Order: sequence, then structure tokens, then C-alpha cells
Amino acid sequence: AADGETMLYTVGAVDSPNNYDGAFIVARSLSTGTARTVVEQANMARFVGPDRLVFMRQGTLLSVGFDPDTLEIVGEPGPVLSGPDSSG
Repeated sequence: AADGETMLYTVGAVDSPNNYDGAFIVARSLSTGTARTVVEQANMARFVGPDRLVFMRQGTLLSVGFDPDTLEIVGEPGPVLSGPDSSG
């Protein structure tokens, strides 16, 4: 995240490395080591300060509130863009 102390990353299944529909997004505090799953069935997360998280889910770009201090989602995800080419 923008604070330089939080890392966001995608965790997928080893048995399906090219399919991220079942993956999830983890936020980890680099200062404390605390890790928390913040979004399930998602990938390619980006923090958009000061308080938004955008991510892909089944070909749709979604946005949701995110509190970087508590590493928690705030509210329900909503679509930003549907159908972008996320292959590269």
C-alpha cells in the first residue's frame, strides 16, 4: 500500500497455476508480519490511495474500500470495468 509498510499479493493454487479464479488477495504488514486475506476469488490487486483497493474477479475490474491501518475491506466490491483483456 502507499504507506510503504503493507504488501498486497495474490495467492493461487499450485495445481492450477494459470487459473486465478480461486485465488485470493493477502495484505501483509511488513513491520509486524501480520497477514490477512482481504479478498477471495480475486487477483491482480492494486491499492489506490487513500482508501481503495482494485482487483480482478472473473474478467471484471472491481473496486472496494480498504483500510490500510487495519488491513480490512470496507463495504462491498463494485464493478469498475467489465471485460478488459487481463491476459497481459
